[in-house]
Amino acid sequence: MTKYPKVIFSVNQEFEKEMLRYNLIDEPSDSWNETLGRAYPELNKIINSDGDKAEPINEFVDRFYEKHGKEFETAAGVYQKVWDPINDGVMQGLSEIIEREWDVDEVRGYLTLNPICPRFLETSSFQVTYSYAPETTKLVSLHEITHFLYFKKWKEVFPNEDEKKFNSPHLIWALSEILVAPIDNDKRVRGYLSEDARSYSSYYWVKVKDGGRDTNVVEYFEKLYNTMITEKKRPFAELLEEARKTVLGMRRNFEKTGIMLK
Repeated sequence: MTKYPKVIFSVNQEFEKEMLRYNLIDEPSDSWNETLGRAYPELNKIINSDGDKAEPINEFVDRFYEKHGKEFETAAGVYQKVWDPINDGVMQGLSEIIEREWDVDEVRGYLTLNPICPRFLETSSFQVTYSYAPETTKLVSLHEITHFLYFKKWKEVFPNEDEKKFNSPHLIWALSEILVAPIDNDKRVRGYLSEDARSYSSYYWVKVKDGGRDTNVVEYFEKLYNTMITEKKRPFAELLEEARKTVLGMRRNFEKTGIMLK
């Protein structure tokens, strides 16, 4: 009997601090600053202040967890209860779609105050917002988990690819965010969700040509997936090869909508 990795939802206050310090101080980005600043006015003041930010961020997290810690723990239990019955089916479905076996024993889902839900390929872990409804958490978790196996397969197909390109703001990263949606809408895993998976909303404004027809970049790659994988049953590696070749020629299409990628 095949053993699949188990998703474990947990609360880690120190990891929360580490991630906020890293993304707001060490490697700051406008999107993180804006999103977190809108969500938490107190944190926005810290982001825009002069001087040391690390200790104020730590203190902010401590106060937040002191007030909402029980909500985090309760949510972790609820998420675990909702996820456990679908865990093996999801892992099996993704393995069949991507044509790659799992080689980890567990995947960690850390609850977070962060509205952004980042994933960490090197540790097969991700963060998910503590206030999400359980069905939303299923959708987000499947999205992030798909990335883990997707990029393992990517490295097999393109062993010389610089792994920096697996993250924003690179075209290879953007492609992964687009292709995850049709993967998660594949009938082999779609049945575990209560709604369709979608790509980033901004990508639906990126216009491209499909033959002589105008479409957007999300619909373009959804069609490519459905044609190659669903209809023609082509190997997943061939999909990646075709998608990579195509997306590398679409930089200007993204730029026209203000999405600057490398």
